[in-house]
Amino acid sequence: MVIRNRLLSIEDWSEIQLLLRTNKGSKTRKTATDDLSLFANIARCKECRSTLSFSTSQRVSFVDYYYRCSRYNQHGKEECSPHRITLDTLSAVVLEDIRNNTRLAKEDEEAFVQRLHRISLKEKSADLEKKRKREASTRNRRIEIDGLVKKSFEKNVAGVLPDDMLTGLLNGYQKEKSEIEAELSGIQMEILRIESQTTDITQEVENLKQYAAITELNRKVVTNLIQAVYISEPEKVNGKKVYDIEIRYKFQSPFAASYKIKEDTTSPNEVSSKHRKAVAI
Repeated sequence: MVIRNRLLSIEDWSEIQLLLRTNKGSKTRKTATDDLSLFANIARCKECRSTLSFSTSQRVSFVDYYYRCSRYNQHGKEECSPHRITLDTLSAVVLEDIRNNTRLAKEDEEAFVQRLHRISLKEKSADLEKKRKREASTRNRRIEIDGLVKKSFEKNVAGVLPDDMLTGLLNGYQKEKSEIEAELSGIQMEILRIESQTTDITQEVENLKQYAAITELNRKVVTNLIQAVYISEPEKVNGKKVYDIEIRYKFQSPFAASYKIKEDTTSPNEVSSKHRKAVAI
């Protein structure tokens, strides 16, 4: 898989600017108390992987709606940094990306599905490799415990290890071995599940295509399509906040996996420029 950077097209750039201006009065902003926020349990901190908490702040001429790292909110700067991103910025990025993927799926569905299959197979192989390494490591630890138990008995027979210490060690080894057996069983079941999985992405693509004419995000659209959105701590570049935003779809988009966003520090409702990492397979 090759990753390359390219500038957003003028057409897409114009679209995202229009979305940001439109979103100033958008229904997605009315989520302060009663309802789940638009990206609840989906927006996550890219640094610590914690969820981002939805908050509001009354400014002089507007109400600021934003997401902030929940780990920082709970534990302070010792655990994570106090970074945040506005609801308008995040909504505009996600909406533009959904439109981009629906357009690509409709233009050449066969190519789109083929790319999805390739990504699915690659992720499946990577997941299997990770699980098998964990299985081997767990088996090795079980063998080590058996060896430690044998050595403990030998030391006890030789008079080096007292009976009470032997009992304590054996209890500890037995407890760890029971935990290992349970973990090993779970890993083996996961391996069987992954190996028996069949990849049918047709329904996922059909689900995506129904949003071709979408003009506004709502909670249903977000939860139907998106697994998680990871937002990085911003860097300051020429007085602007630069975010790295990774959108993880439930169908796993092969095209627009990651965005870099510049957001004006003086105005939470405008994105000044944007770079996208497109993925070629």
